[in-house]
Amino acid sequence: MDDSCLVSINRLQGVIDSLYPILLNSNLNEKRENLDIITNSVNQFELKSIPVPDDLYLMQKDLKIELSRMENAKETLLYLSSMFAQFQSQLEPLLKATTSPQPRSERKVRAPVNGRIKDTSESPSEEYAHKKIQGFTFAGKNYEVDTWIDLYIKMCEIMYKEHPGVFDRVLTLKGTKRHYFAKDPKQFKMAKIIPGTDMFLESNFSATKLKRNTIKLIKLFGYKEEDIRFKIASFSP
Repeated sequence: MDDSCLVSINRLQGVIDSLYPILLNSNLNEKRENLDIITNSVNQFELKSIPVPDDLYLMQKDLKIELSRMENAKETLLYLSSMFAQFQSQLEPLLKATTSPQPRSERKVRAPVNGRIKDTSESPSEEYAHKKIQGFTFAGKNYEVDTWIDLYIKMCEIMYKEHPGVFDRVLTLKGTKRHYFAKDPKQFKMAKIIPGTDMFLESNFSATKLKRNTIKLIKLFGYKEEDIRFKIASFSP
């Protein structure tokens, strides 16, 4: 593959990443709160038959327009990010096919068995079969859950509330043999409905798989793995 193409792809990813702090921050929530305050004030004036100041109406109108633009931009960015992620996954086989193998002299030497140190830091591949989850933090908010499936369902519920217009993109998430989401519960061994939606998910997964799928889910909507933190019990159940 042409190096200039790869450079362009990396630059595009950099642009997308740089826009997240602008759109996915507390500024949007702050503007929503300000609009609620102004709207409540307008309603109070009107209920008491008090003339509403023109400046208040103007502020309300301007905030509504600004919020609409920011929310539309946010959804567009998340959609582009999702499409870009899918493009990257399709591009990987081509990159591997066009990448020349390393010379034998440059192969890494494996460390002796006794010299290998197991990385115990949290990662997507870490085993969670015997670890009990107590809760998680996402986008600055804390949530309590009792099981890994509760975590998975709660995260789906949050994604639906944040991105209702594009939530159907979860239908693209699948494994090698089956989909993870569907509107027909008969497709799954252990179907569970996502609250507030007509969508079902497969819950017949191990704790480790549920944790991995949760990370895949938030990445689908433009978030990063570090945006979520899991609270694990200090003892085995």
